[in-house]
Amino acid sequence: MPVASSCHRIDTGHRLDELVLHTLQRSPYAGRRVQADLVDGALILRGSVRSYFQKQMVQESLLPLVGPTRVVNELVVASN
Repeated sequence: MPVASSCHRIDTGHRLDELVLHTLQRSPYAGRRVQADLVDGALILRGSVRSYFQKQMVQESLLPLVGPTRVVNELVVASN
């Protein structure tokens, strides 16, 4: 069974979009301004975060879920 982190197991019975949404809601990096959409076989991340570190961590938190699905990180770094 795939593992998203050392303490949370992924229920493979869920759809990918539900898993991504759940992961973003629990992420300390995503905040409320991050959206993810599955479009033409790619996961598109949109919205804003406060730092480049957060931008990268949001993407990294989703990689174990998406497997071969391409991730397009369009998150914008905004200080406000």
